[in-house]
Amino acid sequence: MASVVDNSQREMEIKAFHESKAGVKGLVDAAVTKLPSMFIHPPEDLLSSSLPEEEDDEHLHKIRSLQFPVIDLTGFDSPECRKGVVEEIRSTAESWGFFQLVNHGIPLDVMEGI
Repeated sequence: MASVVDNSQREMEIKAFHESKAGVKGLVDAAVTKLPSMFIHPPEDLLSSSLPEEEDDEHLHKIRSLQFPVIDLTGFDSPECRKGVVEEIRSTAESWGFFQLVNHGIPLDVMEGI
């Protein structure tokens, strides 16, 4: 019974969010510091929908060996390097939609605090 209530509440939150037309920018503008509950899925839902059966070794291997683009910001302060890095970011964002930045200069303790 609790999951039905939780689902109903979540659906109402999502509907209100969409109807507000504010989107994620609205959350940022409102200085929201905690992720709204409608964006958080219960762990059991995440596990059951994202992990393959253990018998599917080939699929599991593909997931574990998945690699995505890594962009190195070393030398970004140099005008010669900056142009190439900006182009790499543009093309990677266009083709992949996401990437990992390395050598960006943000201390580990700051990243862990986010």
